[in-house]
Amino acid sequence: MLPPGDPYLRVWDRDTIVAPEHQRRVWRTVGGPGVVLAAGEVVGTWRPRKRGAKLTVDVEPFTRLAASVRVGIAEAVEQIGPLRGATTTETRFAED
Repeated sequence: MLPPGDPYLRVWDRDTIVAPEHQRRVWRTVGGPGVVLAAGEVVGTWRPRKRGAKLTVDVEPFTRLAASVRVGIAEAVEQIGPLRGATTTETRFAED
């Protein structure tokens, strides 16, 4: 899970890390999302939302993700929660 503005995303040749059909979802003019890495490949975007002590992360995968990748994302969100002052977390995946 890379946050918006992560140095990894500041490459000149964007085609080397994200397929052209997904680039508009990653590099937005305002309010860019974070990206999800799996096996060194960008596989989707994520956006956090915190209400009270709960952190909800919405994940929009580019393709169908394996169950093991989804579990890894949910575990990463659990680790991010305390860093953002949350005591509970929820990971939601957009329909593939």
